[in-house]
Amino acid sequence: MIHNAGHMVFGPAEAFTPEQLAELYDINALSTQRVNRAALPQLRRQRKGLVVWVSSSSAAGGTPPYLAPYFAAKAAMDALAVVYARDRDLDHRSRCFHQWHESLRPCWVTR
Repeated sequence: MIHNAGHMVFGPAEAFTPEQLAELYDINALSTQRVNRAALPQLRRQRKGLVVWVSSSSAAGGTPPYLAPYFAAKAAMDALAVVYARDRDLDHRSRCFHQWHESLRPCWVTR
């Protein structure tokens, strides 16, 4: 399963309403939770699977300017990827990879 959703807006952070930020979080972060809840039970039943999270290296650095809402939403997705990897590591049945900075890096990889 590959998480690759993304929607970007342009402008200074203060120009966006809370509703606009919520929409970006919904697309870039909460959508991964919806997909995981639908797909992970099947991956567990199969006793195999791979989850790949495609993010943005700019979420860590915040460049170029005027993309703060996008970067913040992608940073939220990054945090979800890390905690999912830790959770999956505890049950020893799934693998999680997180793509960041133009490379595929494993995070808490299990069997």
